[in-house]
Amino acid sequence: MKQNGEREEQQNWLLRQWNRLRRGRWRDVIIGQVGEGATNVIIGKNNVQVNVSGRNLTLPIWMISGALVVIVGFLVYPFVEPIWWPTQIGGQFGIAVADFGEVDARNRVRATARGEVLSKWFFDNLFYEYENATDIAQGIKIWHDDAPNIQKNINFGIIKGDSAEERRQSAARLAERIGAHMVIYGNLIPAADRQELVLEFYLSPQVPDETATLVGSHRLGKPITLPAQLDIGDPSANLALGELLKMRTGPFFWLTVGLKQAILGRSAQALATFLQAERTLTNWREEDGKEILYFFIGREELFLGHVENAIANLERALAIEPEYARARIALGSAYLKRARSLPPPERFAPPYDLETALEHYLAGLALAQQMEEPLVEQIAHLALAKSYRLFAETYYHLDDPAEARRYFELTRQEAAAVVEPLAAANQHRLVAQAFEVEGAAYLQEADLLLRQDRPGESIPLLDKAKVAYQNCIDQGKQVVIDEVLTAQVIDQGCQRYYALTEEYIHNLREQEQ
Repeated sequence: MKQNGEREEQQNWLLRQWNRLRRGRWRDVIIGQVGEGATNVIIGKNNVQVNVSGRNLTLPIWMISGALVVIVGFLVYPFVEPIWWPTQIGGQFGIAVADFGEVDARNRVRATARGEVLSKWFFDNLFYEYENATDIAQGIKIWHDDAPNIQKNINFGIIKGDSAEERRQSAARLAERIGAHMVIYGNLIPAADRQELVLEFYLSPQVPDETATLVGSHRLGKPITLPAQLDIGDPSANLALGELLKMRTGPFFWLTVGLKQAILGRSAQALATFLQAERTLTNWREEDGKEILYFFIGREELFLGHVENAIANLERALAIEPEYARARIALGSAYLKRARSLPPPERFAPPYDLETALEHYLAGLALAQQMEEPLVEQIAHLALAKSYRLFAETYYHLDDPAEARRYFELTRQEAAAVVEPLAAANQHRLVAQAFEVEGAAYLQEADLLLRQDRPGESIPLLDKAKVAYQNCIDQGKQVVIDEVLTAQVIDQGCQRYYALTEEYIHNLREQEQ
């Protein structure tokens, strides 16, 4: 019996261990009893073991699986590389020339052999310009799908989109993917007895722009008229088409050289380049996009503080193209800058620069809405916010607090309205400017109330100003590199006035105690 009892105890050892351990505070308890001579035993949790005919093949199968993963990764890499790691264009000014599309009867843009050939001719002409002007074109890189000796893992194709705004978005995505400053694209549009080639270009937010009117898509001149039945294999027709395209590549060359200099902060040099283009291209007709040249000249003059020259050149641009919304908005900025330089009592006197600035901004807004250019429309709203703020400041100095407060409210309404659409378009520099203007409106109105001995009403406005300035500062975290945003908008503007607002609040809190 004893021997049988001992055998019984030995048989119940596992059960006794389990009963003992489960009374403890254990999460996972795994106990196994392995008999003598056992093989291919695995005890534990979440284990995998493969046995074939009594052999453990787990390790070989893992090795085979790993090898398959490596092989699949090697095969798939060429397809995912352009998506995850597209080649960056580099250079001081990078230009991507996309294939030209062709608009069909249903208004859809599609790729055609004619569009590809015209795009390649345009690229060749422009590339030739850079190759023969290495002294001033140094640092400019230009890419095309058919360009030789360019190592890149991405093809541009056509810029797709059934509307100008959709094409702008497509160009913006391409520019962001490859780090380009400019994307050149175009479309063949059928007409009754001819075809028209519409040339456009997109400028990325990497291009510094104090007037906030450069970023986005532009059309270079009126459409180029082509034969209805364009035969790209006809040598005589090719010569004629080549000459037509040269009428646009020359201006593109000079505009890009000037923009490269502007990116490097050499505004005076950029202005000199644009003026040289005006002198050099004696055959540059107004219908070939010369309004853009005067717009760029006016923009640089304004950037350098030459307000009178800026006004003159922007008016020349509008004389060529009266519906040029960007030039209209920039002209408003020139008048606003001149008004800001005047003492407050003179701002509402002849020549009425403050009212003139507002008129140009409203006209630019109407043109942008008419042309369905959402980005330019938001820029116009932001410009209106800046002009309303100067109206409010002027009324403040003229001891008209009621009108000052009314314009402060208009300022905030315009600024707040553009934040969401500009943020959705990744225009963080412009978003920061909107917050800066909003913060200034709250801060100045708070100061007005303090002068009226109304500190209780002033503190909530100061708190809102602080939030607006902080939102402006936070835009710097949304971009990798944007010297205009960080140095001009944030460091010189929002950081400085955030500290001033804090000082106001601190002093008022101390007075309350």
